[in-house]
Amino acid sequence: MSTKLPPHSKEAELSVLGSMIAESSCIPVVKSIIDSSMLYNTSSKKIFELICDMYDDDIAIDLVSVCSALTPSMKESGITSYFISGLTTDAISFNHEYHSNIIRDKYLLRNIIDKSRRIANASYDSMKDAMNMLTDTHQEIGFLMNKHSFKSESIETLVDKTVDNIANSKNNLISTGFLCIDNLCGGMTKGEITIIGGRPSHGKTTLVVNMVKACVDQGLKVMVFNREMTNVEMIKKLLILESGKLSYLKIRRGMIGDLNESTELNKTMDSIKSKYNKDVFQMFDNIQTLEKASVEIQKFKPDIIFDDFIQLIRPKNPSKDRRFQIEEIVHTYKWLSKSVNAVAVLVSQLNRGVEYRTGADAKPKMSDLAESGSIEQSAENVIFVYYPYKVSLNEDKDSKNKLELIGSKVRYGVSGTSDVGFDGDKVKIYQSEDHYRKAGYGK
Repeated sequence: MSTKLPPHSKEAELSVLGSMIAESSCIPVVKSIIDSSMLYNTSSKKIFELICDMYDDDIAIDLVSVCSALTPSMKESGITSYFISGLTTDAISFNHEYHSNIIRDKYLLRNIIDKSRRIANASYDSMKDAMNMLTDTHQEIGFLMNKHSFKSESIETLVDKTVDNIANSKNNLISTGFLCIDNLCGGMTKGEITIIGGRPSHGKTTLVVNMVKACVDQGLKVMVFNREMTNVEMIKKLLILESGKLSYLKIRRGMIGDLNESTELNKTMDSIKSKYNKDVFQMFDNIQTLEKASVEIQKFKPDIIFDDFIQLIRPKNPSKDRRFQIEEIVHTYKWLSKSVNAVAVLVSQLNRGVEYRTGADAKPKMSDLAESGSIEQSAENVIFVYYPYKVSLNEDKDSKNKLELIGSKVRYGVSGTSDVGFDGDKVKIYQSEDHYRKAGYGK
């Protein structure tokens, strides 16, 4: 006799229950996929039914309210407040749909085993008609197929959503802060991914800092994950950019000269504390995994997320091929951005091969993206930052204050290249070289 346990996923069940408690807005989605009969563990079924009953009765769902609603019989069976508290630990609510599908699939597998066993036993009955057996089998399979069917939206609902989306199109698009890029792609769409790539020290992070400032200036909620530099270094860059007068080189070296510089620094620091307050701006440099980052994203619900850079995200499964690790990270970010209705701007490194190209061929292209296949497929926009002054080994003096922003993939526009002004010591990217010159720094 087989000692195998029926197919089930305790982890998925606990994760879904934790998500329902931590983020009650996901309950309708979960209920559209599974019901209590699909859960394997008895305790999971009881908790699921309790949460659904509370939700249907318009009772607020949170850790305290669920613990307060536990019945004496539930507590006697081991469903204690301590147990409920454990469900919400590291709950990743944006994965509730995926985990609900796992629960449903395990339920279907259990049913397949059960119905197959009954069909097999009935087939040994010589009194059974073969055609009747085939009909019964077809009905049983049809029942299971219906359980797995996906709920589609009516055309009326989709049309209404589309009209609403058109009417609020300005709220669904976010400007990059650079007219040249916006003219190419029309801006960044919420629920989509924009990739920023480039060689080391070619201005990727400087572009991100300028975009962060532009988004905060637009009144958007911004979240930043610094995986390469520290938060302190990022604040230094924001200080210089917001000031417009201070020197990044001096600030990094701690060289605050006269009283005017000290006054300007203090004034800018006070301005940043107010402008980048916790209600509109959050930044982390101590989160290694995407799972933990996702928890913070779900809590804050930003309009735009910056992650610099994705190759430093610690993968779930380190033994996997690197290509599959990056693919999983990008795909997760894609679904996460859709879940919270935010733009995700992901900074990516390039393959080493670009370092050996010279001349016109030195400019980055799609194939230079590390693990480019999965990144290219999921992204709405792919923008490369190219600093010709670095490639020419500082010989081309005219390119010292110029960057090229290359729109290699633009889903809703036309690919192209734009030259912008650049001042590394001011952590500033200008709309064009002409804007840089008019600011009084050029010829």
